[in-house]
Amino acid sequence: MKKQFILYSSIAALCLFASGCGSAPNQTNVQSSSTPTTVPATAPAKKEEPIKAVTLESLVQAFKDGGLEAETPTKMEAKDYGMAPKLGNGLRVLVPSLGKDIGGRVLQFENKADLDNIKKYYDELGKSSAMLYSFTYAKGLFLIQMSGDMKEDQFKKYQDVMDKLIK
Repeated sequence: MKKQFILYSSIAALCLFASGCGSAPNQTNVQSSSTPTTVPATAPAKKEEPIKAVTLESLVQAFKDGGLEAETPTKMEAKDYGMAPKLGNGLRVLVPSLGKDIGGRVLQFENKADLDNIKKYYDELGKSSAMLYSFTYAKGLFLIQMSGDMKEDQFKKYQDVMDKLIK
């Protein structure tokens, strides 16, 4: 009889333990025929910050907030694309430390194929002539293209900002 009591008590305890691990929300008390057991309420989940959509404007602002030059952002018109296919939307930005009217482009695309086409265009252009060389970096559906007059370590800072902002 004592063995049966221990067996049934063990089974009851396991059932109580297992029911405490179930998915019933905010279950606070579970009663058994032998001993009351309290199961702590599930702590409310921490509210995460909503993911803010990255825009061309917020990316340019992140560059500025990071101490980088991205002055006079101007919506790109067809002429601002030069010989490149006009895909996506863009802002032209100036980097005054490089000289008058020198800077780059911040572009956003609707799909990866368009982004890859434009990145390839700028990369190939730079291979055809050192004078046409520019830095490019893509993250998500965004591409930055900056003048080759910029130092590589300076361009890396723009990449770092994009890596932090775009997941």
